[in-house]
Amino acid sequence: MSSPRLPLVALALLAALLLFPAAEGETIIVDVNGNGDYTTIEDGLEAAEDGDLVRIWDGTYVEYNLTIDDQITVRGNGTSTVVNASWEGHGFIVERDYVEISHLKVESSANGTIPGGPWYAYFSGVFVNDNPAAHLYLESLTLEGNYVGLAVDGEFYIHVSNSTITNSTHRGAHFQGSWYLRIDNSTFSNNDNNGLTCYTCNHARIYYSVFENNGAQGFNSEYPFNQTFYETDFEENTGIGLYFHAGSSNSVRNAQFANNKGGITLTDSSTQNEIGACQAYNNEDHGYLFRSESTSNYLNNSGGWSNEYSLAFEDSSHNNTINGGFYSGDEESILFSGDPSTGIILYETNFGESLSINSGSELLIKKNLRVKVTDNGTSDSWKIYDNQSDENREAYSGTHAMWLGNPDKNDGEYEDNWDFSFVTKDEISLGSSPKLSIATWYETENTFDGGHVQISTDGGESWALLTPAGGYPCSNVVAQSIKRLENPEFQPQRL
Repeated sequence: MSSPRLPLVALALLAALLLFPAAEGETIIVDVNGNGDYTTIEDGLEAAEDGDLVRIWDGTYVEYNLTIDDQITVRGNGTSTVVNASWEGHGFIVERDYVEISHLKVESSANGTIPGGPWYAYFSGVFVNDNPAAHLYLESLTLEGNYVGLAVDGEFYIHVSNSTITNSTHRGAHFQGSWYLRIDNSTFSNNDNNGLTCYTCNHARIYYSVFENNGAQGFNSEYPFNQTFYETDFEENTGIGLYFHAGSSNSVRNAQFANNKGGITLTDSSTQNEIGACQAYNNEDHGYLFRSESTSNYLNNSGGWSNEYSLAFEDSSHNNTINGGFYSGDEESILFSGDPSTGIILYETNFGESLSINSGSELLIKKNLRVKVTDNGTSDSWKIYDNQSDENREAYSGTHAMWLGNPDKNDGEYEDNWDFSFVTKDEISLGSSPKLSIATWYETENTFDGGHVQISTDGGESWALLTPAGGYPCSNVVAQSIKRLENPEFQPQRL
């Protein structure tokens, strides 16, 4: 029997050749003025084979449905190379993987969708047909005045760079199920509908781009997972700048949202998304909106101002955390509306002392006390670390507690005759049937010291004592000063 090794080697070599694009081929010149190999792009594409470069010189080429079915590069001469589809069909149709189109302008595609095609098969400047391994590179394109500038059906690894999609009579771009999309240094502007719509575009990367002056959303992302937006601006869109619908594990960093209907919206069970170092200002409605059961999202070190509401929580959007930043609004800095939202945490966040919270919603405001803090205490003193995981914990104050004292003393304790007030100032507007809970824990030296909690409802002009349920427990105290005799609230307390 003959050895099977040679056939296997041959098959392996054939498989390897099929995995990679062909080597560099010939250059085919297309010139509408007759100074090249062909005068029409259609003829140049028909003559091309894998690895060829189709070079298109200056001029206006009135052609449509230019189909690319080989692994080739199509390169124009900048915006002076114009493909005019004369409202008859697509500009280009890409039906092969490892294709590059660059340095040209495509205009005037037909309106509507392809007859018999899916609803998202829009006539467009560039239409990329169903091909999961597309590896399409689009560079320095201007797609202007089409029904949709760029429409992609299901392709992976699309890269759009240094391009402009503008003045579409419908959407600027539409991606359907396109994973590993990358867009950088590109502009989507003045399109009649969304600047860009993305359905399940997992693992997309959007860098250094602009979505502006679009007739609806700047960027509408449906069911996104693991998308990243960095140094990208969303400005002057009629709708929301960046709209996440049912998105998870997405990241938005160093973005700007300005002069839109709304800055950024997370809606319909969006979860585990992170927004960081962003700015939202001069938006008509909101800067940052968490709505419709959008939970466990994070907004870190960002800002919002001159919006009607800079932060908004709507319809059961629970357990969202705001960490740092400054937020102020023309109407209210923070708004709770619709079905109650609970578990909202503001940590070290300045919100301009303006808040409207509806009945049933819950907000926890965490701030560091601006005092000196000693090292960790012993088992009979307050802890500076996580008191929930310590079986010997002494204090209740959310998840952390601290020992306050004078670090200059040998024992780190508080000074004799201390008289300190630790003040947090937050203006809160409560809904109907309001309930405001304050949890405070402190322990002082028996017979000598005490403390209490007061609240002001007039900006600090006057203060009222908060008495714990059941009164102040002082049955084990030996009162030794007139002040404590007259004011039992100064006795050692746990509240």
